[in-house]
Parts: sequence; C-alpha cells; structure tokens
Amino acid sequence: MVCHRSRFSFPAALLALFALVLCGMPSGASAQEPNAPIRTADAAESDSEEASEEGRHELNLSLSHAHVPSGASDTGRTEWLTVAGWGFNYNYWLNSRWAVGVHTDLTIESLVVVVDGDESDEGFIRRSRPVAPALMLSWKPANAWTVSAGAGREFDPEGDLNLFRVGAEFGRPLSAGWEATAGAAIDIRPSAHGTLMFSLGLSRRF
Repeated sequence: MVCHRSRFSFPAALLALFALVLCGMPSGASAQEPNAPIRTADAAESDSEEASEEGRHELNLSLSHAHVPSGASDTGRTEWLTVAGWGFNYNYWLNSRWAVGVHTDLTIESLVVVVDGDESDEGFIRRSRPVAPALMLSWKPANAWTVSAGAGREFDPEGDLNLFRVGAEFGRPLSAGWEATAGAAIDIRPSAHGTLMFSLGLSRRF
C-alpha cells in the first residue's frame, strides 16, 4: 500500500474551496445588471455564434490532489489520506454557457479506505491506481467560472464503483485559445467512500 498521511483538515478544505469561489465571482462590469433585459432567441443565437468563434472543443490537462477522509493507515485506523493524480477532461461547448463532456481522473497511487467506519477486515477496500471517467454537464455563469455535475464509474483491478461528481473551475486566459485553470471537485461513491479533489491545469479551446 502506498499512501501519505496528511495534516490537511476538513475546515481547511472548505476554506480553500470558499476562497476559490470568491476568486471566480464576477464583479463590476462582469456582473449582470439587476435591470438587464430578458434574454431572447437572438441572444441565444449570439451565444452559439460566440462559442463557435472561440472553438467548440476544449481539452484540459491537470495535476490533481485527492483528499480521502476515510483512508486507512498502516495500522488499520481511519485517517485522512492524500493521493496524487492526473485529470484529463474533454468538453464540447453547445453555446457560450453550456457544455457536455467526459472528465477523467487517474490516481497514480494506491490506497486502502475504510467503508462506513468499519475497521474490521471486512470494512476495508483497496484501490490500485483507479481510473474514473464521468459524463459531465457544465455551465458557465460568468466568463471565468464554470460549474459541472455528472456521473460515471471508477475502474479498478480490485473492483469497479459507481460515482457522482460535482465540481467548480476558475480560469484565467493566457493567450488565444489557452487558459490556466484551478478547480475543486467532490466524488461521491454511494457504496464506498468520497473524495475531495483540488487541481491546477491548462486548457485549450479549438
């Protein structure tokens, strides 16, 4: 088993996620005016044309860090573990606000998790570098901010698990078509454990 003990706490995770949200919140001219006109079919067509100009396809490569609250230590006790991984995301933008895609997380370390607090031999699940793709629906409420939700499956030699994923991402343009990203996501596995992930990446629209 390869795992790392972390001093990371859940309140710190929430604080970091809150800071990420604040960084991405629209302000000033980017925020929608209270008396803004209702969007029309022409506005929706304009959104579609804007997405076409920017490029409907998006690829993102990220370095991620997953935090597992129900990890198992070398002594078999429950502890918070951190594991490294990679993220490979593809999005197809339907218009300037909505996209569908496949977001895949690859964990490059192995770990053992405790299910439902059961620290007996029957309560442990081993994960050996799992791959977790998910079909995602993404919405961009502001130019720099994207939120996503979807479902998928984690594939592992030790056994596959269904999962639900929600996430948020903040992006900063670098040059035409290129963007630096910072994201946070939560994976929920109904029959096993959950993970909180933070990532830094680079995306390309074309």
